[in-house]
Amino acid sequence: SPTVSSSAEFFQEQAQAMLKRRSTISNALSNHVQLTEILEIPKLMETLVRTEAFEDALELSNYMTKLRSRYPSTKIVVQMSDEVDACCKLMATMLLRLLRRDVQLPECLRYVSYLRRLQLYDEQTLRWHFLACRDCWFEDIAPNLNADVTGLGAYELLMQLVDNVRMQGFQIITQYR
Repeated sequence: SPTVSSSAEFFQEQAQAMLKRRSTISNALSNHVQLTEILEIPKLMETLVRTEAFEDALELSNYMTKLRSRYPSTKIVVQMSDEVDACCKLMATMLLRLLRRDVQLPECLRYVSYLRRLQLYDEQTLRWHFLACRDCWFEDIAPNLNADVTGLGAYELLMQLVDNVRMQGFQIITQYR
């Protein structure tokens, strides 16, 4: 009879749809740990940046970039990538802030290397930011350059100030190069 036949077809279609959905759910459950790890990438990235684990943060950012290029139309991947990009901007701000402190050449090189790898600034802009940060540091220490001036004549005071400025300026120029 036609009604039994159409009911059987309808039942078979429903069963196929349920099997397909069950398979999808089963697949998601079997990959639950991996899915959870992927979904926690933005939180992990934020933690890495806040704890100044910049190398690991850069690796995670690169992984997220690859994931986004692999799945460009997946809404959750795009959203997670945007969150990671925001963390990268925070990381750049933190690195620039670190350059405003008294840092030695190896640290300076490492911070600038991280900023380059973030690829947020072109080379000219990065150089400008570097010099601006080092200038802030110099302006912070400039009042203290002649801290021990008791008993010095005007000439000795001026020579000490010139020597200090020359030394700090040389350090900034060396770091810039």
